[in-house]
Amino acid sequence: DIAVLFGDSITQYSFSSHGWGAGLAHIFQRKADILNRGYSGYTTRMGRAILDHIYPKERQLLFTTIFFGANDASQDQQNVPLDEYFANMDYILSRAKMCTQNVIVIGPPPVDNSRWPTRHNKHVQTYTEAARDAAERHCVGFIDLHGAWLSERWHDHLSDGLHFSDKGNQLLLDLIRKHLPICSDDIPYDFPLWRDMLGTDPLKALCDEQIASLPYFCRKQTYKDQNSGVSL
Repeated sequence: DIAVLFGDSITQYSFSSHGWGAGLAHIFQRKADILNRGYSGYTTRMGRAILDHIYPKERQLLFTTIFFGANDASQDQQNVPLDEYFANMDYILSRAKMCTQNVIVIGPPPVDNSRWPTRHNKHVQTYTEAARDAAERHCVGFIDLHGAWLSERWHDHLSDGLHFSDKGNQLLLDLIRKHLPICSDDIPYDFPLWRDMLGTDPLKALCDEQIASLPYFCRKQTYKDQNSGVSL
């Protein structure tokens, strides 16, 4: 199984130490591959241009997160007008839903204007509402970081006024887990656990009968024994 995290630098940096993406990879270890498709500085306009790479039509995903808006809402050369932002999100969601029904849209977080002078929370709020509207239109999950964090000591959630501190990463990870309609316990392990592969011929543990007898969910690919030529 594969999951894709799609977004800007907040997604790109999510695989750093204590990042929310790294947390998802830990939770789904040995069960799903979590692909980081975050691109620093990207807007929905740029993200829309690379959708063939992000969501190939033949790929089926376990889930995906879509996290854009921080750059779109900026009042500088990165700005994407609000109506175009909504249209881009609508298009991205249409494409993502061809690969999975488990989609979570994450709205942009609050920003510290004193450290990022071209970014303002009044604009972030309007882009958050547009992201929510796009998510509701497609009947997918939505996480309102701007609304949730403004009621707290939100500066503590950010490391530089925009990107996440360890606390911010953990808070988002907790929110994603609440919104995901699946959990790691629902997904089989890749191959048997080591204790069930003991013996002089581990290939025997990959026979269908052995897999079916295991006390936990397990999946395997089909392999051909080079010695016997038997498919397992």
